[in-house]
Amino acid sequence: MKTLTTLFALVFALICISASADDAGAVVGMLKTNEHIIVITAGPEGPLYTVKSTVGTVLAEQLSGTQLALQFPRLEDLVNTGMADGAGLNERHLAPKASKLID
Repeated sequence: MKTLTTLFALVFALICISASADDAGAVVGMLKTNEHIIVITAGPEGPLYTVKSTVGTVLAEQLSGTQLALQFPRLEDLVNTGMADGAGLNERHLAPKASKLID
């Protein structure tokens, strides 16, 4: 779980970096669900999203965050939170709690 969290943090850090004209269109991340593949690319004014089916059929291309939210609200939640809908934290995947030191 810690590795997955680190991976999402890295992907979103890359998205937040302003893209120069030379970097426009560079793929900075990809997320896959059971039904969709989301390719995140650097755009001149922020990240752009291409949504594909799992077999590779392009469903929408070069969407802004607002457009993604309107057309694919559940995927927009995944992109923003890094959590799939209904994927609550299972205690067995959490790090053990630190024990208190006894003086």
